[in-house]
Amino acid sequence: MLSEKILTPLLRFVTRDAFQLEKSGATSLPGPKLDRRYMLYIHIPFCDVLCPYCSFNRFAYKEPAARTYFVSLRDEMRMTAALGYKFQSLYFGGGTPTILLDELITTIDLAKELFGITDISCETNPNQLEPALAERLAGRVQRMSVGVQSFDNALLHKVSRLERFGDGEQILKRIHSVEGMFQSLNVDIIFNFPGQTREVLLRDIELASGSGANQITFYPLMSPSSVVKSLKQTVGVVTYDCEYEDYQLILEKMAGEFEQTTGWAFSRKNGSLIDEYIVDTEEYVGIGSGAFSYLDGTIYVNTFSLKSYTEENSGWAEAGDGIEIV
Repeated sequence: MLSEKILTPLLRFVTRDAFQLEKSGATSLPGPKLDRRYMLYIHIPFCDVLCPYCSFNRFAYKEPAARTYFVSLRDEMRMTAALGYKFQSLYFGGGTPTILLDELITTIDLAKELFGITDISCETNPNQLEPALAERLAGRVQRMSVGVQSFDNALLHKVSRLERFGDGEQILKRIHSVEGMFQSLNVDIIFNFPGQTREVLLRDIELASGSGANQITFYPLMSPSSVVKSLKQTVGVVTYDCEYEDYQLILEKMAGEFEQTTGWAFSRKNGSLIDEYIVDTEEYVGIGSGAFSYLDGTIYVNTFSLKSYTEENSGWAEAGDGIEIV
């Protein structure tokens, strides 16, 4: 669409200077303010497969590096606790937080001990979603989110997920196998893939709605500059000609059994209506390589270098006063 061709370059231009990072000499974040409430985000950057559409900070999984990372992660958690921070809510993102289940459980238990956390959200991939994982996490994690992206085998193959994460039928069985084991089970679906037909999207909506998940989140495929090349080589050039129509179709098909709780998320009307994301605090602390913190009008960005993070466990960059993540 013409508006997209104009709007995206314009937004990139006007935000370019605002998000220029400055290397900070700080060795820790500023301490908490007594009248503020904060959320904690922890980033686990390892993945079995590096999906071509993902622009988050992530690395190919190697067990020794991942175990070293978790040790450094818990060291940073202790540093944050020493500053006086307390959190009620914690979100594990990635990457794939469940890539090493024993390390994740140790990290969850330490987070509860250090910060008094009571509500935990966690992401996973379909190949790890099984009763054995759910049984170990059910008492620790309230909200589990599984990155399905699509049930269409041809599309899964294009984005290198079919061989590692299973086909659409296998994924659906895995979701059903953990039904009811978490307070909230969310399924992520991506729309606006190049070549994704209306029939494919309709089938994704139908299967996700009948999967047993009590929340479904639909994301439009985005093409930040860091993944334009990989997307072009796998699924093709991303356009926005059908994005609006796709979104209207989602709204139409989700009405009835589900109700819209955010711009992208839909929860079952007879369910717990616990959103996957905890958004009742304006400020948050991010822990881990590439994690962002937003505190008192300033964004702090932890080092994206895995080597620097595990060796130094410091290196916040500062992104200027008055910048908000939206």
